[in-house]
Amino acid sequence: MELELLVGTSRARPMSWVHEKSVTSLNVRPADLVLAVSTVARRARVLGDRYPIEVTNSGFKRRSGMERTPYGAMLLVTTGIPLVVLPRELLAEAAQLFEIVVTESARSLLGEGAEAVRFGYPGEPGRPPEFPQAIPWLVDLMRLKGGTAYRDPARKDGGVDVVAWRPFPDGRPGFPIHLVQVTLEKNFSHKAGDINSRLWSLLLGLDVDPTAVLAIPRTLPEDKRWAEVATRAILLERVRIAGLLPSQLPVLSEHRWASLIASLELEYRDQLAERAG
Repeated sequence: MELELLVGTSRARPMSWVHEKSVTSLNVRPADLVLAVSTVARRARVLGDRYPIEVTNSGFKRRSGMERTPYGAMLLVTTGIPLVVLPRELLAEAAQLFEIVVTESARSLLGEGAEAVRFGYPGEPGRPPEFPQAIPWLVDLMRLKGGTAYRDPARKDGGVDVVAWRPFPDGRPGFPIHLVQVTLEKNFSHKAGDINSRLWSLLLGLDVDPTAVLAIPRTLPEDKRWAEVATRAILLERVRIAGLLPSQLPVLSEHRWASLIASLELEYRDQLAERAG
């Protein structure tokens, strides 16, 4: 239902639309529709103007331009949404867009003075493509001493897509470091174990192991899957990430990403119209 409200041709929908005319209503039980409305209303309360949809007693209204906000962009690149399929040819670009959003949120999570970089292969411009050379590049960026652990050339990125850190004003080591695994996969729980914090501590020459983080563009109830991840990594899902960012993220207005977002909007609108028959 959230996606229908985001990409639909009408900015405003009455509450009756959910049960009578939405494509979602053709495929779920009435009780699930009530839950969907409640979920949208709760996210609107939690995120305020960071959420793309306003909810009133009479219905829903899409905020102007909100499909190009962090929440809207993450919704569009989420795989496995019922009724629609993210085109395979757009998958690589969608993953890169999500990495960029996560990089900004990882920096925000650590607060003022924090830095963050996309490390996942091939990574930021300037990052050496080979893992043995990419580690010294990262060490220099973070102003660390570096370690002596073996840098396996086959690793590419060692399971780390984004690195965020917040140095202290004294310039001494022992500052917070987050290593983030980013994935669009629908079945993501196993990804929480992709980061070997002890190995990374040895690679970077740290005194304290870094913190593992798993970032996903979907939302997740506090169920068994949440618990599976939370015992191994900090979980950043769509609501948490959106809450760390402003309602407008300038990078999403750049031509490449604005074009991708527009393509996904049109694709999903067509798919939903076909479902509606």
